[in-house]
Amino acid sequence: MTRRMITIKWIFYSLWTLLFLLAQQLVLPHIRLWGVHPFLLPVLAAVAASFEGKREGPVFGLALGLVCDLLFTGAFPCFYAVTLLLSALVAGLAARHLIMPGLVCSLAVSAAALVLTGLFNTAAASYAYGAPLTAALWLIARELAVSLPAAVLIHLAFSRVHRRFAGR
Repeated sequence: MTRRMITIKWIFYSLWTLLFLLAQQLVLPHIRLWGVHPFLLPVLAAVAASFEGKREGPVFGLALGLVCDLLFTGAFPCFYAVTLLLSALVAGLAARHLIMPGLVCSLAVSAAALVLTGLFNTAAASYAYGAPLTAALWLIARELAVSLPAAVLIHLAFSRVHRRFAGR
C-alpha cells in the first residue's frame, strides 16, 4: 500500500473516531442504563487494533489515549494513554494469534479493553479513596453490559474502512 493510501485510511479511521468521540461527549451521557452510560473509548482502541495489528493498532491507541487525556478526566494523569495503549496491544496480539479478526474478535477485545480500563480505574479508586472492591467490580460489569452493544457499531464502521483499503 502506498503512503498516500495509508494516510487516507487513517484519515477515515480518525473521522469515525471523531464521530464516536462526539457521541461519547454529547449524546451518551444522557443515556443511562443501570446507573451507567455507554463508554466507547476503550472499544475504539481495541477494535481498531484488532483490524490493524500489533504495530499500527497500539500507535492508534496511544494517540487516541493522548487525545482522550486532554478531553476527559481520568483516574490519574495519562490514564487513557496508558490504558488505551495496553488495550490496543492486547487486541492486536489477540487478533493475530488467538481470534480471527471479525465481529466475534471485536466483541472479545472490546470486552477485554473495557475490563482492563475498569480494573485500572478500580485500582486507582481503591488506592485514592478506599473504594470497596465488590462495588467497583459490579460497576465494571454494568458498564460492560451497557457498552458492548456499541462495539458492534464501531466494528461495522472500522471494518468498512479496513476492507476498503485491505487489498491496496
